[in-house]
This record gives sequence, structure tokens and C-alpha cells, in this order.
Amino acid sequence: MKYLVIALVIFGVIAIISVALKFLGLLTGRGKAPSYYEAKGGLLTPAELKFLGVLDQVIGTHYRIMAQVRLADVIKVKKGLDKSTRSSAFNRIKSKHLDFVACDATDLSVKFAIELDDSSHNRPKRKERDAFLEEAMQSAGVPLYRFPVKREYDPQEIYNTFFGQKVKHLDFVACDVTDLSVKFAIELDDSSHNRPKRKERDAFLEEAMESAGVPLYRFPVKREYDPQEIYNTIFGQKVEKLNG
Repeated sequence: MKYLVIALVIFGVIAIISVALKFLGLLTGRGKAPSYYEAKGGLLTPAELKFLGVLDQVIGTHYRIMAQVRLADVIKVKKGLDKSTRSSAFNRIKSKHLDFVACDATDLSVKFAIELDDSSHNRPKRKERDAFLEEAMQSAGVPLYRFPVKREYDPQEIYNTFFGQKVKHLDFVACDVTDLSVKFAIELDDSSHNRPKRKERDAFLEEAMESAGVPLYRFPVKREYDPQEIYNTIFGQKVEKLNG
């Protein structure tokens, strides 16, 4: 009987020590904690991965595209709010993610965000989430574009969605007289083109036209123009090649 009691006491002590060590291991992040995790797999769904390929094709030369970006890394709560309001506002964005974010290739500043909408976005809760996201992004001044999931995408349609509104029109376009195919475009620059916003628009326009393979010529506004100078600007290199 004596030995049985001793054995039970020893077993009890071992059990208590075992539980204590396990508890301490969880508190300190050691012990068995790593066994609770496993690799999730790919960052993107097949639909998102396919759309990313189209985005790379359409805007990959203009921007660096990031996927599954935390919303709180793109927008933040404004300063000057009381602690309770700030905490509530942050809690609404801290767990949300954006499907894609387009960043400047040089400094990674955010230019706009993209959401790819499948059928789940028709659910009431998802609609509520989407409405909040659009309102928050608009308030922060970050453009947000939405595209529905499709089997096939039209790269030109996507390009126009991003850049169509930035360049509403060209001042002049020269077309072939037989089939009206576009040969080159002309912009007439007045003093407004010295403004920062207009310079940004002009830089984008030149990059877009060069990417599309359409020559773009710029002329400053003048009281009088020299026809020969204009002719040489447009056709000078062509004439030199013919003469050579």
C-alpha cells in the first residue's frame, strides 16, 4: 500500500510538471507551438492569378503591381480624431485586403487599387464591405477600379478603364486620307502646360503614345508660326532618310 501511494504521488507530480511546462511553452512561444501551422499555398486564386497576368500585360510597363495588400498599408486614419473614433476607424480597415495595388515603379507610391469581383460580391455582407471600401478609398483620394471575373479579358478595355479618363482628347490627329488610319498626333501647349498636374498628364500622354507606337509632336503657342519649321519637325527625319 505504501509503495502504491508513493507511485501515485510521483505520477501526480510528473503530470503537474508536464502540464506546467506545456503551459509555459505556449506563453513563451516555444515548445509545440510551431506544430500548429502549415503552409497555406498560393497567395492568389486561379482567377486572380489569371487576371494578374492580364494586368502585367496592360500596365506592367507603367506600374509595379502588388497583390493581396493590406488596406491599412494603403490608407490610414486621419489625425486629429479622438482616441475612440481613431480606434473604431482603424478596426474597420485593419483586417481588409485589396486584391491588387498599382505602385510607381521608382518609389512604390500607391497610384490606384483594383478589386476583382466574383459571384461572392453579390452577397449582402460582401456588398456592405464593398460599399465601405469604395467610400474609404474615395475619402483617402486613392482611385479604386473594379472588374468582374471573366473567362477571357480584353486588354484594351482594361487599359481604357485605367487611362481613358486621364486623356480625354488630343488637340490634333493626322490620318491617312485613304483609310483614315492614324499616322501621328499633335499637341499645342499654352502656359497651362507648365502646371504640375498638366505636366503629369503630358508625361503620361507621351508615354502612352510611345507605348502604342503613335508619334506625338508638341508645339508651343505662338503669335506667328513658321510653316517650314513645323514641316521640318514632323517630316524632317523622313526627308533626310529619303535624300540619303
